[in-house]
Amino acid sequence: MDGALLVHPDPEPHPRGGPGVLGRVGQALLGEAQDGDAAQGVHAGVVVGIALGLAMDYEVFLLARVREEWRRGGDPVEAVALGLQRTGPVITNAALLMTVVVAGFLTADMVLMLMIGVGLAIAVVVDATVVRAVLLPAVLALLGRAAWWSPAFLRRSRA
Repeated sequence: MDGALLVHPDPEPHPRGGPGVLGRVGQALLGEAQDGDAAQGVHAGVVVGIALGLAMDYEVFLLARVREEWRRGGDPVEAVALGLQRTGPVITNAALLMTVVVAGFLTADMVLMLMIGVGLAIAVVVDATVVRAVLLPAVLALLGRAAWWSPAFLRRSRA
């Protein structure tokens, strides 16, 4: 029997390059190697679905406030700054609360729940900090008035 085969029983590389970050976290928490292909497929859909739902909630809240400020004052950069200033603490606290809640999944004995907990905690933190606090305000400020453009038939229906 070949000695290399004993060291690494699967000479073919994994088609996706290994278990990934969440799979490795699950392995580290459980202390054993897991074949996470099926679990990763399920957890990815669950994490993406829940994360997008939470992201839309934060997005609508922030954009509604920025639009209110823009309609009140007319200066897009100032509207973004005021909207972020007034919604920032609420979004930050909501993200902190959601991170604590999904971190509770880390107490589960199931690999799938562990991976969902880690995935959602990372998604919520990245969404609230990078996307909502940095990218969205920067894009809105760069677009200026163009960020609030809408076709004429939509403007008439909302008047």
